[in-house]
Amino acid sequence: MQMALIVVIFLANVALVGTGVYLSAYLKKKAEGLATKEEFSDLQKQTAELTRTTKEIEAKISGELWNQQKRWELKREVLFETTKRVALIFERLKSLDNILQTELKTPSVKDSQWAQMKLDENNKWFAAKAGLEESKLFIGVSCSLNALDAIGTFSQLASNVAGHIYKGDGEMFKKSAKQLFDASDAIRNAIRKELAIDGGAGDGR
Repeated sequence: MQMALIVVIFLANVALVGTGVYLSAYLKKKAEGLATKEEFSDLQKQTAELTRTTKEIEAKISGELWNQQKRWELKREVLFETTKRVALIFERLKSLDNILQTELKTPSVKDSQWAQMKLDENNKWFAAKAGLEESKLFIGVSCSLNALDAIGTFSQLASNVAGHIYKGDGEMFKKSAKQLFDASDAIRNAIRKELAIDGGAGDGR
């Protein structure tokens, strides 16, 4: 009877110990499982944050590149249009000088038809000058000071030549031709620099 009691107690102890080991292993595994889930959840959050940040950076870079490209395209259009208007100024000055030379050589040509042709040429000159002034405004907001100074110098010189032609100075256009060409060359050089042609820096400030 005593031996049976000892056996029962022994078995009970074994059962308790086994249960304790099982519970310990189960709880440890459960804890590891919870830790893994928490870590996975954290990883998901970090990945989502990284993805969001990456997309924001990509969008910002894309937007900046787009804006930069549009600014460059605007500058190019302004500068190309300016070169056309500079060439037109030469044509209009030459036309004004031709009219003056004709009047100086043939005073009798001043009839009503001539007066109308002269008026038309004057209107063309003022339209060309207005176009050049418009180009100055666009250059002022899209290009460097170097380009603005170049177009300003040419515009002032052209106006001075036209003023002398209107006053009857038959030598003014011929005397100013080199200055006009030099001023237009300065504009072309400024444009090449603005557009970074021939390795230019693209910034004349």
